[in-house]
Amino acid sequence: MTQAHGNETAVRRLPVPEAIKHLAAKHGVRVTESALAQHRSNRTGPEYTIILRRVYYTPAALDAWIERKVADSLDSQARAASAQL
Repeated sequence: MTQAHGNETAVRRLPVPEAIKHLAAKHGVRVTESALAQHRSNRTGPEYTIILRRVYYTPAALDAWIERKVADSLDSQARAASAQL
C-alpha cells in the first residue's frame, strides 16, 4: 500500500520478516534472516534501507535481486554445458 504525500508517492518498505514472506510467496524462495544478513554483509543481496537501525527492503528490490540470481544461474549453467561439448 502506498500513500500519496503531495506530489510524492511513498515507497512501500518491508521489514526483514515481511521480506522473507514476500520472497516465499511470490518466488517460492526460502531465505532466513541470517542469510539476508550475510548477503548484506557481503554486498550480494537486494538493495535495502536502514531506518532507525532497522533494515527494510522494497518489493521491487527483492524481485530484481531474485531475477538477477536466476539469470546468473542460467548463465552459469549454459557456460558449463558449452564447456562440456
